[in-house]
Amino acid sequence: MKKLVLILICFVLVSAKGFSQSFFKRFEFGLKAGANYSNFTNANFPTDPLVGFHAGATVAFKITDNFLVQDPFGRAFDDPDRLIRLRISFEDALANRNRLTDRLASKQSARMRSDAFDIEPVVLIDSRASNRYTVIEVNARDRPALLNALAHALFQSKVTIHSAHIATYGERAVDTFYLTDLTGDKIAGAARLKALERRLLAAAAGAPLSEAA
Repeated sequence: MKKLVLILICFVLVSAKGFSQSFFKRFEFGLKAGANYSNFTNANFPTDPLVGFHAGATVAFKITDNFLVQDPFGRAFDDPDRLIRLRISFEDALANRNRLTDRLASKQSARMRSDAFDIEPVVLIDSRASNRYTVIEVNARDRPALLNALAHALFQSKVTIHSAHIATYGERAVDTFYLTDLTGDKIAGAARLKALERRLLAAAAGAPLSEAA
């Protein structure tokens, strides 16, 4: 029995060590310090200057998002020039350097045959599938900038995306989102859920972002 307990303890310690190495690498620690000098003038009583000193520590936690992507033909981005353009596009999007909405609106589908398929958008909302999140599944015809439109609709609805699962089956896109409100609770209220459904349906149907919101 003692051997079993020792084995379990070793296993936990090794697992914890592997987790801590990957987890704590995301933290950055720093120090900050400064001094200030103050004096009171034009007083009717004698005053002495005050000198103060303060010090503190800073902690930053890196949050990373991993994307597994392919080109419109289902191939990997393996050309060096295309990889550079992809990296620049991500950097521009994160820094909000240009209007990505206009660029996406002008982008044509690489598979024009998708226009021949009539897929009616469907939004399914399930508040019981998860104990913590409101789960929403959107079915729509796949097209460029579909995910951007759906993300914009969710942003306008003031919800937090905790997990997103993006999939395509032929010309059909099936995107599932695990959501909460801004306080971390499930999205409650029939009126709010109906408004969220209406925004997502409009976005999935291709309505302009201003209308989808």
